[in-house]
Amino acid sequence: MADAPNMAARLLYVAAATNRFSQAADIYTLSDSSSNATCPSLVAFGSSKLVALWDLDNEQQRGISETLPGSTGLITCVKFLAQDTIVAVNDAGVLTIWRHRANSQAGTAFSTPLARG
Repeated sequence: MADAPNMAARLLYVAAATNRFSQAADIYTLSDSSSNATCPSLVAFGSSKLVALWDLDNEQQRGISETLPGSTGLITCVKFLAQDTIVAVNDAGVLTIWRHRANSQAGTAFSTPLARG
């Protein structure tokens, strides 16, 4: 067999499609007290059974910065409670809360089925 050529690979861009629910995404904005303006900082959205995060402040990064696993169903709703706390609900009615930490691949999740009535 001939020697295989040396090949290198690097990650250039990560993309993910958002789920088709009107509440499947949220943007956390930071306030600029000097101009009374707000600027987007972090986007979270449902992508299948994951919550995908896109850091708008990081100019070196293109696309999705990380995904938060843990949902057993399709994400239908995502909401920031604070910059580091994200709530998501899936199509099975399970609510999951993530505590996001910068430079971390996963947060801490707590899930509970929602009562149906």
